[in-house]
Amino acid sequence: MATRLQSYLLAETLRHVEEAAGSPRLAPYAEQQAIAAGPAFPDRILARATILASNSDLAESVRRVRRRIYFVILGFIALCFMIGIGATHSLPEGYPVRANIVSLLALLLLPNLLSLLLWLGVSVRILIKRGQDATGGWLGRQALAIYTLLERLMHANASARAAGRAWRDYLTRTVSGRRRLIIISHSCWIAAIIGALTGCWWLLVIRQVDFVWGSTLLTVADVQSLLGSITRWVATFGFPVPTPEDIAASRIDTKSYAEDLRRHWGVFILGAIVSLALLPRLIALVLDLIGYWRAGKNLQLDLTHPGYIRLLPLLMPLNHANVLLDRDTG
Repeated sequence: MATRLQSYLLAETLRHVEEAAGSPRLAPYAEQQAIAAGPAFPDRILARATILASNSDLAESVRRVRRRIYFVILGFIALCFMIGIGATHSLPEGYPVRANIVSLLALLLLPNLLSLLLWLGVSVRILIKRGQDATGGWLGRQALAIYTLLERLMHANASARAAGRAWRDYLTRTVSGRRRLIIISHSCWIAAIIGALTGCWWLLVIRQVDFVWGSTLLTVADVQSLLGSITRWVATFGFPVPTPEDIAASRIDTKSYAEDLRRHWGVFILGAIVSLALLPRLIALVLDLIGYWRAGKNLQLDLTHPGYIRLLPLLMPLNHANVLLDRDTG
């Protein structure tokens, strides 16, 4: 799949270069070798692009853009990890240190849950609208606008601009590219979740945190019912969970706080992050990796582009059949 993606990006880069020049690059040796590569028109386009790229800087431009994309992705992943660590230190306050259990669970679990719901909607849309989509979604259009602005600010040469546009079109207008963007999104979320898990663990190791809750409208029974579904799910994976007595004893107006109660809540928080945030995100990542692998095997060029249509006379020449024009009566 990596070889096919490389050939695809080279073909798209060459198309952008030729469209900017207004005509295809004429190289008889490349066309002859491309025609010998196979009878299908897309295969000949890919072969021609690979041959021409070997004698120019197009291949290096594609690799350079890929390296830049990887560096940006690694930067975002590191940033998300730091955000995850910082989020865990935003709620504990005062002395002795207190953390509102409901607010902490909402902060650590709710954004990830909303993101998974958005992912589910995007995945369903991708399944419904298979193949190429010339317009893309709202997020894709915003990415195109941002990239166009950055391209103007960088003053890149023709090959670099063409390679950047090839990668841009691949990521925003193909199923394989969109799956790749979703996988990057999953990676960032996993980094943030691991950061939150690390931050919580470090906070519980070095500080004594009292987990409390307080409400004017909700009773102890209401809070027990609210947390009941979460505790049952976390207990399924073997993590110890607070009992109804622990929940009642954690009310904010409680005068004393037991040592075991801190540990029960602390392990429960770590288990909730693993089972309710990290595990669903890993399952979503595996599903998208499978979808990316399948889409990559079926990655096809969009032959409706004028840049590909003008290659028809070069790569698909007409073969005139030999016919008898006049019978020899001699």
